[in-house]
Amino acid sequence: MDKSFAYKQPINVTGNTLSVDNWYKSVDYFDAGQYLNSIEYLLKYLDNSITFNGKTNDIHLKLHHGSLLVDFTIKDGFYYISASFVKLPDTAKVPIMRQVIELNFSYLVLSKIVLENDEMYFKFQDRIENCEPYKLYYILEEICYCG
Repeated sequence: MDKSFAYKQPINVTGNTLSVDNWYKSVDYFDAGQYLNSIEYLLKYLDNSITFNGKTNDIHLKLHHGSLLVDFTIKDGFYYISASFVKLPDTAKVPIMRQVIELNFSYLVLSKIVLENDEMYFKFQDRIENCEPYKLYYILEEICYCG
């Protein structure tokens, strides 16, 4: 590989930035049907420095977790999570594809790895009404841990 991603501090270093109050706010906002606020406080639970303007329904965040860059987008009533995983080399594609299939069918439960133009991405999308905090947390954890 000619290039590798730069290492950035993870989204959450255990015990460093967790805010239990923000977790409960996220759950309360979800129960009240205020989904954008629920997502905002879930992300603040992970890292208090993450903020976005809740006045708009189009939100795009880039969250660093080690060498992984997680794109989190809210648009048109959906939320999208994507993270670049690996670029396929010209040779040895089959062994990499076998490993990816193993991840897709064993470890990954909610997200999946997809191939787009010789690059593999972790992907997940769902309606904003389905952004239950536990679900969203486990999607991010699954992608960050596997990536």
